[in-house]
Amino acid sequence: MPRKKHHHIATQEYTTQDAKQRLQYYVAFRDWKQVRRRFPCGDNLRFALKERDRRLVQNAQRFDFDREQQEQERNHLTFAEWAQTWLTLHANKRSIRRDHYSARSLTDFFGEDRLEDVTTSRVAEYKLWRGQQITRHKRPPSIARMNRELALLRSMFILAEQGGKIDRRPVIHLEQENNKRTRIASPEELAQILDAMPTMRARPSSCNVRQVCGPTR
Repeated sequence: MPRKKHHHIATQEYTTQDAKQRLQYYVAFRDWKQVRRRFPCGDNLRFALKERDRRLVQNAQRFDFDREQQEQERNHLTFAEWAQTWLTLHANKRSIRRDHYSARSLTDFFGEDRLEDVTTSRVAEYKLWRGQQITRHKRPPSIARMNRELALLRSMFILAEQGGKIDRRPVIHLEQENNKRTRIASPEELAQILDAMPTMRARPSSCNVRQVCGPTR
């Protein structure tokens, strides 16, 4: 006996793990934008008919189905998925190899988090966690390395915000780096410094310079 057809209801047969034949129902119609829509409704016909009526009312009210789809994608988008998308979009970047390395550490921590759940406080937790990790050099990561990772994280969220994946990106501050170096002047440099001090009554002789700095090579 042929099945009764229902307006705006499509079906698709599938086989379960125990080899039984089942029907998957879909609500299908062309919306007010003249875009074909297809919404899965499970294997219950009564529910599918109710869902069809609800969707047709939405269509009559000019509901934005595209926006709904974007919201659903946002709700399920994880950080790991977005990180992979970012790396793919920037595949031609000169520093992409270093970005892949930095993204690995970021994904280890944020991986399964939904993108919109990565808040400013969550980033602060990452900083604490990352500072306790031990690198292959058997020491915590340097501030410069952590800043590269944080800069990459910030770039990822700027793109996510611009692309409508999130409403607001977290605040990400880089750590202060100490780039000062201590260097001992050579005997020649020290002699030049002493010669440039005219207020001194007596300047040390070259022998005194050698006593302070050691013999020149």
